[in-house]
Amino acid sequence: MNHKTIILPRIEHIAARNNDKIIDVLTTRGAEAAIDCSPWHNDFPCNARAMLHAAHDGERLFFLFDCETDEIKAENTEPQSAVSNDSCVEVFLQPYEGGEYWNLEVNCLGAVNASHRIEKPRATKLAPDELAQVWRMSQPFVNCSEHTLWQQFICVPFSLLGIVYEPGMQIRGNFYACAAKAMHPYFLCWNDIKHPTPNYHLPEFFGNIQLQ
Repeated sequence: MNHKTIILPRIEHIAARNNDKIIDVLTTRGAEAAIDCSPWHNDFPCNARAMLHAAHDGERLFFLFDCETDEIKAENTEPQSAVSNDSCVEVFLQPYEGGEYWNLEVNCLGAVNASHRIEKPRATKLAPDELAQVWRMSQPFVNCSEHTLWQQFICVPFSLLGIVYEPGMQIRGNFYACAAKAMHPYFLCWNDIKHPTPNYHLPEFFGNIQLQ
């Protein structure tokens, strides 16, 4: 089984910057990874593309997604709504192998759905005060069938994940871009998944995330 590895640089003082500067720092200095696996392409062919830029500052993880899609699906605006039906990016993180993993899902509008669990059916939803710790961009997208370039980032503190940071430590995870209810649905991932139907909740297919 192939498990990719991404090494996230430590970049001090990212959190003190505004959104535009955070995006600039992550784009120019963050680690890069293509979200280019399409495990279910035969059933859901699509031209969507996504690239990840990632880093940390010793206290938070920062993930910036550059997306290119043939349409925008933008309907869910409430916290803990079905954001993966829309144009969406997702970060799944498992701090300790065999333990709980966190799913952090943010659509193009900035609505977030986030939980932690051992397996898919046994989810604990993040409380409102926990959701408030997950940074993302609020953006005024509407449904459209035009080719669109768009960005979203997900920033999550180590403390929310129960992580005590140590240089060189490694966690596991995967990164996704999807739009389950778009006119042309797609399901992309960073580390490939071997499963007959779309399912991101499979920790056995997580890759390795090393923190400098």
